[in-house]
Amino acid sequence: MSIYYPVKGNHMEFALHSSAPVTALGEDRQLVLTLVQNLKYLHRIAKTLNLSTRDIEDALVQVENQTLSVVVVGEFKRGKSTFINALLGHDILPSDILPTTATINRVVFGSTPSATVRFKDGRDQSIAIEQLANYVTKLTSEAEAISSRVQEALIHYPLHYCRNGVEIIDTPGLSDDESMTEVTFSVLRRTEVVIMVTSAISPFAESEGVFLTEILLEQGIDHILFVVNGIDHFKKSEDVDRILQSITQRIKNHIHDWANRQFGEGSQEYNAYMKRMGIPRIYGLSSQQALQAKRTKDSFLLKRSRFQEFETSLNRLLTEERQRISLQMSVEGAIAAANQILNAIKTQRNALQLQQQSFEKQSLSIVESISTLRKQSREDLDHAVRGIANIESEVAAILRPLSYRLEQAVEQEIDNTSVDMSSNLNGITSHFANQVVSALKGVISSTESDITRIASRETEEQSLRLKATANSIDQKIRQIQDQCLQIKIDLTIQDSVYQYCNNVKAGLQRLSNILSVDPNLFFIQEPAKGGYTVTGAVIGSLFGGFGAPVGAAIGASLGEQRRKQTFKQFYKPEVLPVIKAQLGSQNVNQKVSQYIVTATSNLKASAHKVRQQTEVIIGSIEQTFATFQGKRDVEALAEQNRLLQLSSEIQKILDDTNQLLNRLN
Repeated sequence: MSIYYPVKGNHMEFALHSSAPVTALGEDRQLVLTLVQNLKYLHRIAKTLNLSTRDIEDALVQVENQTLSVVVVGEFKRGKSTFINALLGHDILPSDILPTTATINRVVFGSTPSATVRFKDGRDQSIAIEQLANYVTKLTSEAEAISSRVQEALIHYPLHYCRNGVEIIDTPGLSDDESMTEVTFSVLRRTEVVIMVTSAISPFAESEGVFLTEILLEQGIDHILFVVNGIDHFKKSEDVDRILQSITQRIKNHIHDWANRQFGEGSQEYNAYMKRMGIPRIYGLSSQQALQAKRTKDSFLLKRSRFQEFETSLNRLLTEERQRISLQMSVEGAIAAANQILNAIKTQRNALQLQQQSFEKQSLSIVESISTLRKQSREDLDHAVRGIANIESEVAAILRPLSYRLEQAVEQEIDNTSVDMSSNLNGITSHFANQVVSALKGVISSTESDITRIASRETEEQSLRLKATANSIDQKIRQIQDQCLQIKIDLTIQDSVYQYCNNVKAGLQRLSNILSVDPNLFFIQEPAKGGYTVTGAVIGSLFGGFGAPVGAAIGASLGEQRRKQTFKQFYKPEVLPVIKAQLGSQNVNQKVSQYIVTATSNLKASAHKVRQQTEVIIGSIEQTFATFQGKRDVEALAEQNRLLQLSSEIQKILDDTNQLLNRLN
C-alpha cells in the first residue's frame, strides 16, 4: 500500500536512491535491498508502459524512509475531529454538530504548534492554528469559499504519536457531499492504517458496512482500528458492552461476507486472509470526555472515557508493529505494481492480438475492395465503350432507309402535284422539278436533324455515364483510402480519375450537306422536232452535279395536249433511278461516319484515359498495401516476443516479493 509523505511544495520530490536503509529486519537486509531494486525496475517498466508510477514511488519512499500514515475516516457527525483533538489534548481541529471539515488536515510532528495551508494553485501560507477554521471548514459561507481553493492543511504539533514520520490525517465526512467523499477516497489510496470512527448511538449503519468492504477492504487495507465514539450517551456500562458486542458482530459479518465473495469460504486464500485480519480491534470511547479530561487534567474522567485503552493500542501499533507494517505496505505496493504491470502486459498482448486479427480482417476487406474495384471498373468502362460504339449503330439505323424515304417523298410529291394544263411543258417541268427538290430537301433536312439529335443525345448520355463511372471509381478509391487509414496506411493519390472526363465537350454542331439538290436535274426541254426529252441532269445539283440525262421523249407523237395529260406517267420512272445513283456517288455514308467519329473522338479518348489511370492507381494501392502489410507483420511478432519476455521477468519479481510478504506475515 502506498503513502503520501509530506514535504515542502506542491509536488513530492522523488529520488531513487542506490541503497536501501537498514530496517528492523536487519538479518534480512539483502531481501530489503532486493525489494528496492525490484521497485526501481518496476518503476522503469511502468513508465515505459505509460502506467502511473506514483504508487511505486510511494512504496520506495516508504521502504527507504519508514513513514506511516494513519487516516481517520467516518461519516459526518461521528466526531472525527473531536476524536483527533482528544489525541492532541486540545481543540486544534474545528468541530461542530454540522458537517465541518472541508479539506484534508494532516497532523505531523512539530516542536512548536503551527499550521500551513496548501492551496490548489501550489501556494503555501503559514497561519496561526487559531485561524484554521477560516480555511478548512464550511462553518460560514466565507470559510467555505476559501476552503474550496485549499488542497490541504498541514498541522505541526508536538504529538508523540507523530514522531519518526507518522502522520494522522483528518478527512471530510463520508456522505457529506460527493466532492468531499472523493477527497477522502484519494487519501485512502495512499494509506496504511485506518481509524474508522462510528457512533454508539447510530451503531455501524449499512452505509458504513459498504464503506468498510467496498473501499477499505477492496483497496487491501487490513490495519483498521474501529472507534465507537459517544459511549457517554449511555449511563450503564452494560449497555455500552452490549452495543460494542453488536457492532463487533456486524463488522465480523461484513468482513466474512466480503472474503467469501472474493475468495470462496474454505479456500486457502480465504483462510489466509481471515487469519491475517484476525479479530477486529474495536474500541468504545468518548472523545468528548477524553478531550475535556485532558484539558482539565481530570484522570477520573479520562478513565471513564475509555480513551486510554485505545491510546495504548495505538501506541503499540505505532511502535512494535510500525516497522513491520511499513515494510509490509512497501511489499504489497511492489506486489500491486507487479500485478498491475502484468495485467497491463496481458492487456497489451491481448490488444495486440486483437489488433492483428482486426488488421488481418481489415486487410482482407481492403484486398476484396481492391479486387471489386478492378473488376467493377473494367466492366463499367467496357459498358461505356460499348455505349459509345452503339452511337454509330443508332445513326446507321437512321441512315439505312434514306433511299427509300427519298423515293417515297418524290413519288408522293409527284402524285400530289397537279399538271397545269394551261402551262406549256417547260413550265410544267419547271414546277415539278422544284416540287421534287423541295420534297428531297425536306427528307434530307429531317435525316440530318435526326442524326444530329441522336448523336448529341447519345454522346451526352455516354458522357454522363462515363463521368458517373469515373466518379464512382474515385469514390471507391477514397473508400479504400479510408479503409487503409483505419490501419494507419496513408495512401496519397494525387490525380483523380474524374479529371480525365473534362475534355468531353458538351453539344455537337449540326450535321449538314450530306446530299446536294438542284432543280435543273428535273427540267424537261422541247427538242427541235417538237419532241420532248427528259434531260439527264434531273437531280444534278442535289447529287453533286452528276447530271445523267433522263433522255427519253415523253409522248412526242401524241401532241402537246396529250403529252401534258400523260406527263406524270412518264416523268416518275425517269426520276427515281437518278436518286439512287446520286446516293452512291456523293458518299453519304462516309460523310455521316466521319461526323460520328469527330463527335465521339474526345469521349473515346477520355474513356481510354480513365481506364489507364484507374489501372495505375489500383496497382499503386496494391504495392503500398503489400509493403505495409509485410512490415506490420514483422513488427507485431517482435512486439509479442518483447511483451512475453517482459512478462516472464515481472512474474519472477512477483514470486520473489510474495515470498518476502509471507515472511512478514
